[in-house]
Amino acid sequence: MACSRPDAVIIGAGHAGMSASYLLKSKGIDHVVFEQSRLGDSWRTQRWDTFTLVTPGWMNHLPGFAHPFGDGGFMTRGEVVSYLEGYAATLSLPVREGRRVSAVRQLGDGRFRVDVEDERLVSRVVVVATGAMRRPKIPAWAQALPPGIAQMHTCEYRNPAQLRPGAVLVVGSGQSGCQIAEELLEAGRSVYLSVGRCGRMPRRYRGTDCATWVAKAGYYDQTVDMQRTDPVACNPYVSGKRGGHEINLRKLASRGLRLLGRCQGVADGVVTMADDLEENLAAADLFATKMREAIDAFIQQQGIEAPLDPPEPPVQDRGVEAPSSLPLKEAGIATVIWATGFQQPDFSWIDAPVFDAAGSPVHRRGKVGSPGLYFLGLPWLYKSKSSLIYGIEEDASYVADDIGALLRA
Repeated sequence: MACSRPDAVIIGAGHAGMSASYLLKSKGIDHVVFEQSRLGDSWRTQRWDTFTLVTPGWMNHLPGFAHPFGDGGFMTRGEVVSYLEGYAATLSLPVREGRRVSAVRQLGDGRFRVDVEDERLVSRVVVVATGAMRRPKIPAWAQALPPGIAQMHTCEYRNPAQLRPGAVLVVGSGQSGCQIAEELLEAGRSVYLSVGRCGRMPRRYRGTDCATWVAKAGYYDQTVDMQRTDPVACNPYVSGKRGGHEINLRKLASRGLRLLGRCQGVADGVVTMADDLEENLAAADLFATKMREAIDAFIQQQGIEAPLDPPEPPVQDRGVEAPSSLPLKEAGIATVIWATGFQQPDFSWIDAPVFDAAGSPVHRRGKVGSPGLYFLGLPWLYKSKSSLIYGIEEDASYVADDIGALLRA
C-alpha cells in the first residue's frame, strides 16, 4: 500500500475544507484535501432544486476570493456549487475528489495515520471538515406510519413533481420546513405543517435586510462563552427566493396551508398533536417583534439614519384551528417530509481520545486535546456564525495559524 507524508490532511471539500486549504497553502504548508464524492457534495445532493441561501451575497465570500455574483441578492444552490468549483480551480487547491477517508488513527509518536481506500498517509495534522448535516434526524415513531405513505427527509426532497399525488405533511417549521411547505402550497398541493418553536425573521426592516442588521449589531459574533439561547434551537425561518421575502405562517394559513401543533406520534394511521399551535405561532411573532426592537435600539445607539417602517399590519386570517389529531387516510396524506434537522455527525472512524460520551469532539475553537487534530464547520464551533459561509474565514484562520505554529515548533 502506497504511503505519503504531507504536512496536513483536510477531510471534506465544502466551504470549511476549502477555506482551510487556501489558508494552509498561503502559509506554504504541504497538504491534500480528500472529498468522498464531488467538491461541495452536500450542496449538490442535500438541497432541493430551488434552494436559496437566506443570507445576502455580501455574507457569502470565502477567504482570498472575490464573489462573482456580487454582494446583493441570495445565492442559489447552483451558484454556491459554482462558487466552490471556481474557488478550488482559480486558487489551484489540492482537492482529490472521489476519495473516501475510512479511518484516522493517532499513532504513538503523535502523528496521524489516514486510510484512504488503497492509500495510506501519515501526517502531523488532520483537519476534519466533513460538515454537520450528514445524518438526518427522524423521530422513532416514523416507523409506525402506514406503509403506503412515502417518507423523506428534507435532504432528499427536490421538487413538488417528485412527490406522489395527494396531500403532504411537513413535520418541522424551521427554515427548510417552512420554505418547502410554501413551495408545495404555491405548486397547488394540499399541505399540512407541524409547527414547532422556531422564530419568524423579518426579511427587511428600516431599509436594510435584517441579516445585515443582525451582522452589524454583532449577534453573529456571539461566542460560546457569552450568554445566549439554546445552541440546538432552530434558526428563524425566512426565505431568499424571489429576491428574498418573509415567511409568515399565519398568512400562509389564510392561503390554504393547514397548520398543526407539534406532532407527537402515530397510532392506527392517526397522528396526534400537542395543544401548542397558537402558543408556537405567538412565540414566532414575538421573535419578529423583539428583532425589530433590537434593530431599533442598535440604530439609535449608533446614530444611524434609517427610515422608520410603518407598524406591521395584523394578519387577516380565518383564525387558526388546532386539531388534536390528523387521520392520515381521511386527510389524503400521501407523503411525509421530515424537516426535523440533523443529528450529531458520526466520528466513529476517528480513533483518538478527543470525544465525549455522546461522540462529540471536546474542543476549543476546533482544537482538541490531541495536538494536530482539528475540527471545522461545526455549529457553534466558537461563534454563532461558525457553521455559516459568513463565519468560516475566522475559524479557519485561527486553525491555520495554530497549525503553522505547531509545524514550526
